[in-house]
Amino acid sequence: MSGLYDKYSAKAVVNTELTARVAFLFGKALARTLFNHLGCAAKILIMRDTRASGEMLESALSAGVCAVGGNCVNLGVMPVTAISYLTAKYKMDAAVMIGASSESAQYNGIRFFDSAGHPLNDYLIEEIKNVATGDESNILLADAMNIGRIRRTHTGLRDYVDHVKSTASVSLGGLKIAIDSSNGSASECSKLIFSELGADVETMCNRPTGFNVNDNCGMQCMNNLKQFVVSHKCHVGIVYSGDGSDFAIIDKNGNEFFVEKTEEDAIEGSVKYVCSYAVGSK
Repeated sequence: MSGLYDKYSAKAVVNTELTARVAFLFGKALARTLFNHLGCAAKILIMRDTRASGEMLESALSAGVCAVGGNCVNLGVMPVTAISYLTAKYKMDAAVMIGASSESAQYNGIRFFDSAGHPLNDYLIEEIKNVATGDESNILLADAMNIGRIRRTHTGLRDYVDHVKSTASVSLGGLKIAIDSSNGSASECSKLIFSELGADVETMCNRPTGFNVNDNCGMQCMNNLKQFVVSHKCHVGIVYSGDGSDFAIIDKNGNEFFVEKTEEDAIEGSVKYVCSYAVGSK
């Protein structure tokens, strides 16, 4: 497991180094580390992108959390940009994103966030890594009457969509927008956000199968969207990475002219940019 980690996350080809067993150990280590610092059972928000392996890793990680007495709120498929808002809104102690940005479907990753939805600090990350890779018998399990619980909620998408819409400065009525969601976790929310803000939305690569994320689409292959924007006479095109952490803007002539690299606000950032375009075009 030693080669699995970078500074903020674990990412690898699934069922090589990143296995269900590893996710289970991460869940145990995260919940136990938080318990040691909080003095009580942690509440952990878990979301994932559209990779098929995310279901397996989510289940394994949640089981690890519950085994040591932590509790999970699982939102299913959501863009990583929702972490900051929803972790605070739901009053969670920490959050986990299972996803791998612009990597192909055989990859996945696990990233940890604090109660404000920011990347967990280096000290806690190192502590979690040490616990996960150490002697498993040292991770104290909860007794049978104090095992944690898993709650699945379907309100996350609507809560996040409404939040992002509230940041929009103008109506987008009259704009025609093309969106390439990389068959990833922005597929549903991006269409909802822009259409409910009044835009005429054309979509491509927004039918995830679990195995087609970033497959001939998305941030690594923007020519299809550029051609689509021009041929369909769109005002602007937007392309998101597989987990919604990055985006690029395509102008009406098919030119890429703005790329956002700030993970925490890519969806909001794209809305802000399109609102600015709407103001400038009137």
